[in-house]
Amino acid sequence: MLDVGCGKGFMLHDFIQALPGITVAGIDISTYCLDNVMESVKPFLQYASCDSLPYDNDSFDLVIAIATIHNLDV
Repeated sequence: MLDVGCGKGFMLHDFIQALPGITVAGIDISTYCLDNVMESVKPFLQYASCDSLPYDNDSFDLVIAIATIHNLDV
């Protein structure tokens, strides 16, 4: 599962708690958020933009962007 615009990782943390064993990843462009992430998800997050995802196609079964969509100029 990939969370685009993961912020401080709260949603990914909740997914890990609800679905033990799930593989998660998160990206965000906020260095503040990434510097202050929840320790439980810190290894799974990285700085990246949704304009250029650092993953191969078909890398995830689920991608969410709950905190991102409303910020895009499309």
